[in-house]
Amino acid sequence: MKNEDCRYFLFSVVLVFSIGIAILAYFCGGEMMKCDKLKVVFFVAFIVLVIYFLVAIGFLLFDTTKTNSTNAQKFWYTYSDSYELPKDTEKLFFNDSISAISNPLNLENLKIVEFDSSNLEIKATSFSSCKNIEELTFYQRPKSIEKETFAHCTLLKNIYLVGNSSDWKGFEIIVPIDCEITFLPTKIVSIPKSDLKQKLENISITINNAIHLKSAHKVEKKDDAKKQTPEP
Repeated sequence: MKNEDCRYFLFSVVLVFSIGIAILAYFCGGEMMKCDKLKVVFFVAFIVLVIYFLVAIGFLLFDTTKTNSTNAQKFWYTYSDSYELPKDTEKLFFNDSISAISNPLNLENLKIVEFDSSNLEIKATSFSSCKNIEELTFYQRPKSIEKETFAHCTLLKNIYLVGNSSDWKGFEIIVPIDCEITFLPTKIVSIPKSDLKQKLENISITINNAIHLKSAHKVEKKDDAKKQTPEP
């Protein structure tokens, strides 16, 4: 619900409640006048408190800021020169499809950035306006990056570098003093040829079974169609 819709809703609730009180006062006004002045004051104060209570409950239930921040799902966007990124982008990914960031990114809501490109050139002005970045991940070492690129990102807490410390020797960027640098080492996995052959045979058997079942299903449909066709 938008802010304007929220205000309209609360206004409607208060209006209906006020009309109800006016009707009550019209039919019971005489009885109220017979009461002591103190009782009338307490009655009016009670009505005012109820109205404020309803308004407060309405703002708590229909506060769009809290709803959007907790329930709205934020998607990943891949950087491209062919289209403009939404202003509310929070997660951004860079791959080998680009070699440089053509224009400075004006994404105030950007929080998580991942780089998977060895051909990317990153300038100091590329993220100068993205001051709310909290996390960076480099799957590959970029071709070049100026060390002042993230100097203004005071909320930056974590940087993940895929590989060992020797793979990132000479890599320099300015980050907050409490920012944690974590290396994610990689390893080579080698599958023996005998096991690989067995895996391929299992895949072949699965595919054959799938094709057989699909063909059998089609045959059953044809048989049913023949049975339903009336004889001349």
